[in-house]
Amino acid sequence: MEDLKNVVGQFVLYRAVMRKTDPERILYLAVRDITFNSLFEEPVGQLLIGDENLNLIVFNAQNEVIVQWIP
Repeated sequence: MEDLKNVVGQFVLYRAVMRKTDPERILYLAVRDITFNSLFEEPVGQLLIGDENLNLIVFNAQNEVIVQWIP
């Protein structure tokens, strides 16, 4: 949970700065599919995706492929 708090806080901070410096750019948070399945498919993860408007790229590290884009 501590890692989730840190990464979401960092994402929100970067997004705030980018809105001022490069407002046309969209920031995505890249997460492994294992992490997505264990955290972001749970109620707290869904709450964060919705409330914080997280844009996610879900990837499989072993196969080096993007599994899902969540704008």
